[in-house]
Amino acid sequence: MKKIILLVLMIAALASCKTKHILTTTKLPPIRYVEWIENEANGLRIKQQDFPYSYELQYQPLEYLAVRQARKLEITVSEIKEEEQKRGDLLYFTFKMRNTQGRGILSDKELQIENKDSYLLSGLQKDLMLVTGQDTSNCVMLHFESANNLIPYDQCVVAFEALANDKEDIVFLFRTDKYRKGWVKMIIKREDIKKIPPLKTI
Repeated sequence: MKKIILLVLMIAALASCKTKHILTTTKLPPIRYVEWIENEANGLRIKQQDFPYSYELQYQPLEYLAVRQARKLEITVSEIKEEEQKRGDLLYFTFKMRNTQGRGILSDKELQIENKDSYLLSGLQKDLMLVTGQDTSNCVMLHFESANNLIPYDQCVVAFEALANDKEDIVFLFRTDKYRKGWVKMIIKREDIKKIPPLKTI
């Protein structure tokens, strides 16, 4: 009986190793690649609840952005390189925020902010930053999309200068002083970034 149990455990362990190997070496076609990046289980899309608010952060590798831009079942190496040249050496994210009423936090009409339009257009950049170890990167690009009848959240498309420290986790920080004192802190683990599978190209 013990030998049977041991055999089952060994098979399970081998299967686990094989699955991990597939995740890190098998090239994924564009649709499956996007699904992998957006799957919360893979650590590049994280959600955080801080009642009465909720937040969502999506890390966006350049290859992922190239696939989303192309909107095709197949993608070429040249299309990826073109997108990389256009976007430069930056780190991209989408950041969503909403309240329990299903409305955007910053665009909510009940929230009073001085020079609100100006803040949402550019001032918000100063309240966003990345940290890895002792290195800090400020937001260099911001596109704010307010909640409306189609989406029940505010969305920020943001970019930061690449950090020299590529060993430690990426800490995303959002200063929330416009509606409550403090910070939102969300972490993209470096080990999860390293697990991103290669993209299949033609």
